[in-house]
Amino acid sequence: MPNCAVAICQNYYKSTKGTDIKYFTFPKKEDLAKKWIIACRREDKINLKNATICSIHFEEKYFEIPLKQRLLNYSPKNARNLKAEAVPTLNLPGGSLDTAQKQKSKERTLRTTKRRRRGEVEDIIKSSANTFNCILEAHNTETITEESELPTRVKQELSLTLQNYQRDHSELLKLRQKVKILESQNKDLLKEIEGIKSTTYEKYNNILAKVFTPGQIKTLLNSKKNMRVCWSTEDIASAFSLWSVSPKAYRYLRANNYPLPAQKLLKLN
Repeated sequence: MPNCAVAICQNYYKSTKGTDIKYFTFPKKEDLAKKWIIACRREDKINLKNATICSIHFEEKYFEIPLKQRLLNYSPKNARNLKAEAVPTLNLPGGSLDTAQKQKSKERTLRTTKRRRRGEVEDIIKSSANTFNCILEAHNTETITEESELPTRVKQELSLTLQNYQRDHSELLKLRQKVKILESQNKDLLKEIEGIKSTTYEKYNNILAKVFTPGQIKTLLNSKKNMRVCWSTEDIASAFSLWSVSPKAYRYLRANNYPLPAQKLLKLN
């Protein structure tokens, strides 16, 4: 499986599959192969028999379009050929690829910082909730009274905050209870729908089985348009019998959406 021999380049076949990136083997000319090795800037030895370099390291001028594609005016990037004198010069260690790696490192650090800060915020929220609970308990036990040392304005604001908290908390509990009830009802309805589907399918299947083959029944009961059907031997045998009686009638029925295999399939069998 090809992977890029350039140092710090992380491209390999599986990661770039389906993209425009292509891999090129090292040239057989020794002087040109040395230039490729130098461009890779590897400390270890490169096995030139299996080593490759990906297309992101070559300038556009080093690519050529095959004659067939030029004639058809169609040239996908991953189908281009590399000129004999091509030398990798782009995205090499110490260049823009290093810059990209640094940018990725910065992004990772930023994500880590965000996760840490999110955790801190959650801790603050939990701490605030605990504080509210403590204040609420104190309020319920009438610890905060007119005789306390808190100023009147602060006591009024605190009392209003506690009332709002109690109201919102009560509403939240009610909504959670409603959600549980709705989820339970939804599960029951889904089970009921599946039961109705199964019963209905079985009912109509038994009725249609007197006239149609299993493949035809499947086609008739399926709601998807242009569904591809794998016709069984029984389906094909039944259709062939109808074809033998009257090919013209067979074509007429197919033209009017009667579930029958294609004529080509009958001839193949």
